[in-house]
Amino acid sequence: MKTEVDDKDSGLHHWVERLGKDLNRTQVESYFRNIAASDNQKNHKTSFDDILDKDDRDRRILYVIPESIGDVFLATSVIDSLKRVYPKYNIYVGTKPQYFEILENNPNIHKIIPYIPEMDNQTLMEGAGKNKGFFELSFHGYLAIQRYLDYLHQGDKDIIELEL
Repeated sequence: MKTEVDDKDSGLHHWVERLGKDLNRTQVESYFRNIAASDNQKNHKTSFDDILDKDDRDRRILYVIPESIGDVFLATSVIDSLKRVYPKYNIYVGTKPQYFEILENNPNIHKIIPYIPEMDNQTLMEGAGKNKGFFELSFHGYLAIQRYLDYLHQGDKDIIELEL
């Protein structure tokens, strides 16, 4: 955590006191490890050049579904449809690591990559002007279901059926 501590540090006194009262050494170490991991994750910028294959530059599609176990599971039907429509393209799925297991072993997914907020920027993903982008196409269906309220109806006036 790159912090210099001396004997007068109030934080040091706090943790020494907690060790004497209600925490053991393992709990304190675990706390600081979790804080450090969280800080590292926030400060580490993922480079698309590091996670994308080099040999499929003009044959990549990104499907972004960052969260919600149910939404990630339901997205598999969309991914299967994408592969049928674009059979020569590699489909990358951007999601949070805790959902990777749901998508593993799906033959239509080329690679599962960790979701980062930059994936929300379709212009950055697909390119515009001098920016070449990283993918030929990017799909962000989650914006309508996870970020913005766009489906609000009263009662049973409409019926929606999904074939899964």
